[in-house]
Amino acid sequence: GAIEQFKSYGERLGIIAEIADDPATLTERVNQRQNGTLTLVDTTSTNPYSEGEISRLRAFSDAVDGETILVLPGILDAQEACGLTEAFAPIAPKRLAATGLDLTGRLGTLLTVASQFKLVLSDIGVCPAISDGLKSLNPVALAQLLLSDSVYGTVLPSPEARMRQATGSE
Repeated sequence: GAIEQFKSYGERLGIIAEIADDPATLTERVNQRQNGTLTLVDTTSTNPYSEGEISRLRAFSDAVDGETILVLPGILDAQEACGLTEAFAPIAPKRLAATGLDLTGRLGTLLTVASQFKLVLSDIGVCPAISDGLKSLNPVALAQLLLSDSVYGTVLPSPEARMRQATGSE
């Protein structure tokens, strides 16, 4: 199920995946880590239009001293993305990560959301596999992405190059 998948993702990313069923357990687990240890807290999917689910998410967010990153799929239109971002405002995200950019050529939505809600557009997902991770964005990488025809060749190797890497023919 979902817990096994979460632990599998942790292994692929080289991190220890633990489950915290409530905010107090999360605080305890985070406090057991050594100072300076990077800790990633991933939450279950949340319906942002459910007051109860947002309250629960906010309780988890408040349980640790960390930076909240809102993760949105890059294929949303601007109105839908802005609506979701506004609905998640109670958790006070500071950064925006976008996934699925390999499936879309639209980047304006992300810029709109980041600008309107004063979020740092920090990471993008451009691969279908979680093990490929997110790519960090800096001003140069963002400019290259905006000026390119696609994510391929700027952020990602072309599909052909990825196939050559996978088969060892490169």
